[in-house]
Amino acid sequence: MRKHKLAKALMAALFAGVLALGLAACTQANGPDNNSGDDEPAEGAVVPEPEPAAFAPYDFTDSTGRTFTIGEPLTRVAVSGPTAQQVMVSFAPET
Repeated sequence: MRKHKLAKALMAALFAGVLALGLAACTQANGPDNNSGDDEPAEGAVVPEPEPAAFAPYDFTDSTGRTFTIGEPLTRVAVSGPTAQQVMVSFAPET
């Protein structure tokens, strides 16, 4: 009987830890990289427009050894399942 209580307590602690990590991973950091709108330029200051990054075609080799040339920026992705979807959402949620 004592082993069952210990096992239940360990499982509850493990579940709480996984839940805490999952919730922490879903929050946004409020660090120096985030633009909160407080850093507005001075009145009358000239703000340069950011130049779009140039896209250069590149070769991609998949897991079966086939090579593809990616000639334009990717705008959509197709995932193979829920786990792959979770990974892709963490990399590029806008796609």
